[in-house]
Amino acid sequence: MHPAAPTIALLLADARLPAGGHAHSSGLEPALLSGMDPADAAAFLHARARTTTLVDAGTAVVARHAAHAGLPSAPVERAWAARTPSRAMREAACDLGRGLLRLARRLWPDSPA
Repeated sequence: MHPAAPTIALLLADARLPAGGHAHSSGLEPALLSGMDPADAAAFLHARARTTTLVDAGTAVVARHAAHAGLPSAPVERAWAARTPSRAMREAACDLGRGLLRLARRLWPDSPA
């Protein structure tokens, strides 16, 4: 039996799930620790939503298509890495992705994930 979509959505939204994107500050915490004015946090997050988030969302769509078409993931990963210039952000994203893959493998053991 596989969990229903609403159950998965609730799981991904749960702050206790260590694999969720909310477990990572997306650079906000280091920016604040480096002296960014807290009043600039909204602008910082807005810029992230217009840039990095769009790249990640687009990559997810293309990666899913490649997986379903039986295509290799390496070209998708290279294109994503070229658009994610920060090594720390790439490493954090890969860590989060591995966590989500572990979760997916437990939820859907018959899936090729």
